[in-house]
Parts: sequence; C-alpha cells; structure tokens
Amino acid sequence: LAPSRPMTAIAARALAAVGALPRVRLRLRPPQRLRGRCRALAAATAGDDAIDDDGPFAPEMEGVGAHAQRVRVCDTFLEPSLASSLRATFDARHADPRSLGAERFVWDYWHMPGQYRQLRTPAQDYFSSGEGSTAGDWEALERALLDFGRRELGCSALTPPWLSSYVSGMQQEWHTDNVHGPWAFVLSLTHWDERKFSGGETELLTQQTLDYWSTSGASSGVAEAPQLVERVEPLFNRLTLFDPRLPHGVREVQGEMDPRKGRLVLHGPTQG
Repeated sequence: LAPSRPMTAIAARALAAVGALPRVRLRLRPPQRLRGRCRALAAATAGDDAIDDDGPFAPEMEGVGAHAQRVRVCDTFLEPSLASSLRATFDARHADPRSLGAERFVWDYWHMPGQYRQLRTPAQDYFSSGEGSTAGDWEALERALLDFGRRELGCSALTPPWLSSYVSGMQQEWHTDNVHGPWAFVLSLTHWDERKFSGGETELLTQQTLDYWSTSGASSGVAEAPQLVERVEPLFNRLTLFDPRLPHGVREVQGEMDPRKGRLVLHGPTQG
C-alpha cells in the first residue's frame, strides 16, 4: 500500500494489518439478541438511542451497519462473588514470591518475536485444583459462559479458554483469528481502576480504517488513533465480544512488573 499523503505511524501499522485487501465487508448473522448489561461499544459514543438492546438483530448486516454490532461489552458479567473468588485464587498464588507451590510454575511464557508476548496457562486446569482454588468456581464460570453463548450467540460449545497475565513489555500485535469460531471473547479479572500501568486495552481496527481507500477516510484530512483504532478497556468482570475476523491485538503494557497488578484476562473463541 502506498499512501498518497503523510500518515501517522499507527495508521501505517493499521493498514499493514489489513494487508492487500482494500476493503473488508463484514456479514454478521447473530441468531439472537444480546440483552441486559450487554451493549454495542458504538453506543458509548453514539448515544443511548444508537442501539436498541430490546429489539432483535437484523438477519444480515454489512459495511457501516455491521460496525455497531462487531464489538460488544457486558459489564458485571459474572456474579460479583464469583469474579472476586477467581481473582482471589490468582492473588493468593502470587502473594509470596518465595513460595515453591506448584501452582506458581504452570505458566507458559509465550513469545513469538514481533507478534505475541504474554504469560498464559489453561484456565480450567488453573482454577479447578491446587492451593487457593475454591470448589465449584471453574464449573460456575464455564456454565456462565456456555449459557450465555447458547442463549445470546447461538453458540453450542466453548473452546477451552486461556488465562493470560501481562506485565511490562507484554502485548499482542495485530492479527486475526478467522478459523477459531464465530466470536472471540475476553473476560477481564484485571483491577483496572487501581492500575498504575499504561496499555493493556484490547485494540481493534475501526470500520473507517478497514474501508480506508473506498470511503472518505483517505480524503477527510488527518486521521489519528481514535479514528483508526478502537480501544476497549478491560474493566474488572467485563466481557468483551468481537468478530475474530477483525484485525485486533493487545496494547503493550508498560510500567508494572508485579503480575498481581498487571493485566489478567480469560480469553478464547466460541464454537458455533
């Protein structure tokens, strides 16, 4: 791609993620509506009337119309006591840095140069057994995700999710997960409001960026980060859902080396 005018560094990276495809047309077919505390991310900036959570989705949407449904957030997704218990399990296992408990040695340092850098472990194994685990927490979490997927997304199964921890220098660069399922989810156990680090947001390319050369994006003047990239903050107990075909990533965490104070999320794809 050869831009016809100077562009910011983030714009160049965003367009590189799209690759040779000048236009992405999203065709979303969620079979049911999302209710309750779930909302389209666009509603936060477009006004309360932008999304009608009490009405069914249209059977098919594409282009700009799909933009309002491509990213959705559900705050206070789990029962607060369950979310707090899951978080307490993690905190207890990292409370003593001198501890030799087996639960401290289950983390994979996933490092693919220029692409992924994070600590991860299978969530089911982590929360089902071992010191500090609470009986029934994993079963309740799995049941909440499965019930939600069947009721709201029409998804019948759940790919075993990861639990990932991010400290300073960790991130996910731009990528897509086209073959992993109809929806991707991120469930945050991060103490976001107490953080002292920067970064850690889930990033997705905006519709303007995806349609950059075929809409007014290339001729509408300066385009900066808010127009090119959506950033979703991982608030504690927030479930974020998005179409995994969208180029997405995790903004690099900076300024925190203690895993108890970094970014902590469960994540994975659903299965139709």
